[in-house]
Amino acid sequence: IGAVSEVGLRQEQTVRMTQGQSVTFAGRTISLVGVGHAEGPNHFGDRAQFSVQAGSGRERLISAERRIYPGAVGQDQRPQTTSEVGIISRLDGDLYLALGGPSVGPDGVGWTVRLFCNPLVHLSWAGMALLALGGGLALAALAWGKARVRAAVPAAATATPEGAA
Repeated sequence: IGAVSEVGLRQEQTVRMTQGQSVTFAGRTISLVGVGHAEGPNHFGDRAQFSVQAGSGRERLISAERRIYPGAVGQDQRPQTTSEVGIISRLDGDLYLALGGPSVGPDGVGWTVRLFCNPLVHLSWAGMALLALGGGLALAALAWGKARVRAAVPAAATATPEGAA
């Protein structure tokens, strides 16, 4: 059920957002709070801060990054670019936010943002837990059966056959 719902119910959307803009996606309101410069030991890039508000009204802040690694040059002689995805994990599914590149439009500088929602993805983990539990029970039953056979064998070996006394 988890794998089927993960593939069949998955939602994806790519939007262009400017600072302060909100979009509604998968029953949540997602707002771009701001984008700033981010720097690490071997990379630089942009970090976006998002506000995610669920139907319950509870607000959570989440960040996503677009990283550029100048020391890692590909065959096209351009620096390697990666995304650090922001994730909100809840029982009803996972929400992923990925920051893309900047773009200039009539409303100013905007950012490409990819939104993903994988509902019921936790059922996949529950299925794996059930498989592990079933395997453990099968091994326990096998060990218990072998122990019963071993206990019965010494009793049969010490018994004297009829008429052998």
